Amino acid sequence: MRRLKVTLLCTAASGLAALWLSASAHAQDQSPPDEMVDDTIEQVSEDTDEPVRVLDDIRITGSLLARSEYTSISPIEIITPDAAIQRGLVSTADMIHSSTLAMSAVQRNETITDTEAAGGLGIRTVDLRGCGDNRTLVVINGKRPGETGYSVRDIPAFNVSDIPASIIQRIEVLKDSGSTIYGSDAICGVVNIITHDSISAPQAKLSITQPFEQGGETLTLSGATGFELNANALFTVSAEYALSKELNAGDRDYLRCREDYVRDPDTGERIDRLNYSALATDPYDYCRVMSFYSIYDVFPPTHFVPTQDGSTIPSFAGVSIPGFQPLTQTGVSPDGDLVSYLVEYAPFLDSRDIRPQSERISLFTTSDITFGNGLNWQTQALYTHTKTETDGWRAFGPRVGSAMNQFFNSPGFAYPTDPTYSNALNRVVDATIPFPSLTNVESDFYFFSNALSGGFDHVLPGWSWNIDAIYSQSDTSLRRRRILAANSGDLRENGRDFTGDGVPDFTTPPALDYFSHAVLSAAQSDALVAAIAAESESQKSYNQLTVNAVASGDLFSLPAGDVLVAIGAEYREHETETRPDPLALLGAYHRSSPEFETHGKNKIAEVFAEIEVPILKGQPFAENVFLNGSVRAFDYDYGGSDHVYKIGLNWQITPTLRARTSHGTAYAAPTLVDQLRRVSTVFSSQNLNDPCVNWGLSSNQNIRDNCAAEGIPDDFTVGSSNPFSGSVGGSSGDIEVVQTVSELRPEQSTSYSIGLVYTPTWSDLNIAIDYYDIKIEDEISQLQANQIFYGCYAAVVFPNAYCDLIVRAPASAAEPFLIPRLETPYINIDSQIQRGIDVSLQYTRQLDVGEITVNSTISHPLERYRSVFGSDLNEGIQDLDRNGTIGFPKWVSSTTVNYTWQDWSLAWTAEFISAQDNSRYVPFDTSAPSNYYGRLGLYKFDTEAQFTHDVSIAWEGNTWGISGGIANLFDEQPPQISNNYALGSRYDSLGRRAFVNLSKRF
Repeated sequence: MRRLKVTLLCTAASGLAALWLSASAHAQDQSPPDEMVDDTIEQVSEDTDEPVRVLDDIRITGSLLARSEYTSISPIEIITPDAAIQRGLVSTADMIHSSTLAMSAVQRNETITDTEAAGGLGIRTVDLRGCGDNRTLVVINGKRPGETGYSVRDIPAFNVSDIPASIIQRIEVLKDSGSTIYGSDAICGVVNIITHDSISAPQAKLSITQPFEQGGETLTLSGATGFELNANALFTVSAEYALSKELNAGDRDYLRCREDYVRDPDTGERIDRLNYSALATDPYDYCRVMSFYSIYDVFPPTHFVPTQDGSTIPSFAGVSIPGFQPLTQTGVSPDGDLVSYLVEYAPFLDSRDIRPQSERISLFTTSDITFGNGLNWQTQALYTHTKTETDGWRAFGPRVGSAMNQFFNSPGFAYPTDPTYSNALNRVVDATIPFPSLTNVESDFYFFSNALSGGFDHVLPGWSWNIDAIYSQSDTSLRRRRILAANSGDLRENGRDFTGDGVPDFTTPPALDYFSHAVLSAAQSDALVAAIAAESESQKSYNQLTVNAVASGDLFSLPAGDVLVAIGAEYREHETETRPDPLALLGAYHRSSPEFETHGKNKIAEVFAEIEVPILKGQPFAENVFLNGSVRAFDYDYGGSDHVYKIGLNWQITPTLRARTSHGTAYAAPTLVDQLRRVSTVFSSQNLNDPCVNWGLSSNQNIRDNCAAEGIPDDFTVGSSNPFSGSVGGSSGDIEVVQTVSELRPEQSTSYSIGLVYTPTWSDLNIAIDYYDIKIEDEISQLQANQIFYGCYAAVVFPNAYCDLIVRAPASAAEPFLIPRLETPYINIDSQIQRGIDVSLQYTRQLDVGEITVNSTISHPLERYRSVFGSDLNEGIQDLDRNGTIGFPKWVSSTTVNYTWQDWSLAWTAEFISAQDNSRYVPFDTSAPSNYYGRLGLYKFDTEAQFTHDVSIAWEGNTWGISGGIANLFDEQPPQISNNYALGSRYDSLGRRAFVNLSKRF
């Protein structure tokens, strides 16, 4: 915080000095220098027909050189806010995600409410092509901001929602590697958010989005103004407020739950198991969200569920629980339909958030001051405060002791804090209780930039220099509702030190009857929270300081033109600190080991250069040919030393046909989060997490086959002849999940691209086709417990390398099939390959009345190979190419047709996502009937191709502007598949919605 205050003071002081200097310069020279005459031009990018307003020489994303033409060896897509807003896309994240490069991959957005996802709750990141959001670099006016958010588990990435949309002039998306220009993180592309540097008149904007159904409403209000001092000092100030309301699961039918989604092969009617659970209100409501309202009898191992009519049915051993029955495999109704008795859904689960509520306030200022000697000083300052809230439900599974036990009459099963306590069942029993979760994240993001630039006068004519200092800071507070170990009533917490005094501690007996129907069904959730919960608040800060200097100009002249060169150096400091709350430091929360405060810093020194050499010009089939090369060498305090390079050729074959190609390397050192990782342990209930527990109830055929192959009974439930074989981590059914850490190698990658740009003279048409090939080796990744469990047991090939990370007792053990330990290693995985073709088309035609423009972009991935262990079979599947599977479509496109006439414009946009299929992940032919609990049924693991349509109308007057329309006109919904629904790949979770945008210039 001290560094932030110093930076603020320096920025304020330098701003006052600049105002004084600009006034002095004006007094000495009443006319601006010749080079500042406003001779701006409008040019059209090769990848968009949107005009880009630029000065004489322009700097393109992905290059250090200023050119007189907007031509790039690397393919670039340009997104303009006006076009996006006319579609109802009013947030920066929505604008970026509208790129087909983002549409072709699953994006982390508001529908991912997991606090352990990259950056945590409410973070919206960018993942171009599906390489990973930490391999796509986001920069602001070419300047790198630091990471944002609070992630419990993953590496944070930059939250593009921190950038208010109202300040954006355009967004340039570099479609290939930019590591030689921007450093690491730019392996699969760069998103350059370019802001307004001048505002001619005060303006205000209001945007409202209202879905046709409840939930997910948004409101954005912004204002901006600019002013000029002495004709050589420009200033802008803008502010934005944005509110996005929560979208609950119950607000949309297609978001409520997962379903088996199986049909009769003859009639096509659904044959999903009917819901005969105790909380069922409609037997044909096939919803499955999470398993709860059940009791696991530790000995003899028996899983009990409530009966519909409140009757009591004893187990085979004569054990009975009032109002419960032993859970059997899928039964049959009197009409012969398959039924399920497991409680996996209740109406209260509809309240869980699919998209959280988020509120954001942003302030942004710029200054651009030119002094009489040609010295230019530019500053930018951005502050964003964001508050995000979400609530939901999760399963709480305590093991409840009892002094009286009908099977074991031993005081060792009682609570040392109350040896006389006996639970209602008079034996050791596990309960599965719904617990209401609540998470709140507040973050403050600061971004400052001070840049000085000028020329070398008569020393080096035609050369210029630039020195830039950039500082960003993110401060995040994460508040979560967590369960206190001391109040949990869980016997497995006994003997653990959760007060930090070095003496074993013991939990108190439950304050509520955990086996009552009211607690198990969530009817007493408020009382449960009051009895066992506390609010945990953790803090994280991330600071980044960057100083770079670049000199560029003409090196010498060749017959084809000037040789351009840029050289520079950069120094960066990354610093992060996490501060868990005091109880977390002690490990005082249920099923958790002590957390640690972390603090780390990394320093990077880099030198870089770029050269552009004209080869031919004005020759037959060589109108303009130039070669571009760049190199960057770096030295990390943590991450090693190395260098990367990129070389490319731009060949204007004829006035209408241009070819371009490039080849380069990239490098990504382990991040600060990687550096600070340490071995840690959490504990997880096997009954709640092991896919082989009661696998006979699973509709996943792979799980059924693989658990059976291991000899596990279909009604397997974790129990014990001695349920207290040790303290936490050693108790029966208690999995010790260990995050292991090894020495990490840097990621290395190579990329290649080749493309053609066709611009015929007979028409206002522009077509660009580009092929790309990216290979990443030693990708840094952490394997998660859920990934390992399902990578092992839900795989086609069994056993596989995921299974090696699971320690399971054999059938002959005293406690057969028990899982005492599971490792979640943080490793360098084998490789990732991305290959594909990008196409863009722009067409403009002047009509007798008005003008029509067409913009279309297409992304066609050819291969998306990702190998964790270096072999298809080791990973448990027969094809590691994810291309065409759900979340990774083979084709995506976006086409906008716009008609303008005088002050009016009409726009229609169609987005296309091709069909996707996960059939490769199942061991049977999904086109033929397969076994479904003893019957033949047709599963659905594929999605249909989908078009979504947006329409809008806009009017722009002298001072007023208004636009409105309908997004997702035909209310296309995310496709349903067996056991899940597909929200990735730009599938719309909000449904049909109306939007209106109002603007006023003063």
